[in-house]
Amino acid sequence: MRALWIIARRELWSYLTSPVAYVVSGIFLAVIGFLFYGVAKIASERSMQLLQYQGMVPAFNVVQLVFRPMFHNMGLVLVFVVPLLTMRLFAEERRQRTYDLLFSAPIPVMSIVGGKFLAAVIIYTGLLALTVVLPAMLAQFATFPWTALASAYLGLWLLGLVFIAVGLFASALTEYQIVAGFIGVGILLALWVIGLITPDPEMTTLAVIQKRIALAPHFDGLVQGLISTTSIVFFVSFTILWLTLAYRVVEANRWR
Repeated sequence: MRALWIIARRELWSYLTSPVAYVVSGIFLAVIGFLFYGVAKIASERSMQLLQYQGMVPAFNVVQLVFRPMFHNMGLVLVFVVPLLTMRLFAEERRQRTYDLLFSAPIPVMSIVGGKFLAAVIIYTGLLALTVVLPAMLAQFATFPWTALASAYLGLWLLGLVFIAVGLFASALTEYQIVAGFIGVGILLALWVIGLITPDPEMTTLAVIQKRIALAPHFDGLVQGLISTTSIVFFVSFTILWLTLAYRVVEANRWR
């Protein structure tokens, strides 16, 4: 455990001293702010239209009109942002020829993978925390259940764990950061899109696999405030799966 924290602190310091992390974070926050403004504006205009035609103030369902499209947009943006944050985790070690030096230390591979994953999770959690200012601003003009907001952020955080694990796996495959980024984006896009495709009504083998690995249905339930053990276990299990794959790749490279 001590070795894991040593690796995590080392990676955190690398993040905090790297301009790439700040640039990616700035772009992410700018895009999310723009999307939030657009979604909130569309929801407000829709409510005003109902007021104009029906002559009464409609019930403003913030969860359906704002949170649901907003958090789905954030999930899609993270498909491209998270691989940019994780592409350096192992690829940079190999490029700078510190990969062998890292393995020469008496540190288990599991601690190396876990430490890098933990550092990325901390950075990602801080990034999400900065976006809380957006619903806080919305609370000045509309009322909504904060439990629904907490559920949506839980879903986004769990989704991010899967994305980080996939990015870690992609970074372990190559010494080129750009290649690792493209591999990560490709895998995440496939996992995201497959959940938007209507499964085959006949439960063929392909339909069963598609249903098992679809991220969108579980994420959508949490965004709507439906916290279920099934969804939480799904995201945690999927994260462990990709971390295990990353561990296997790193372990194979260690003895190569």
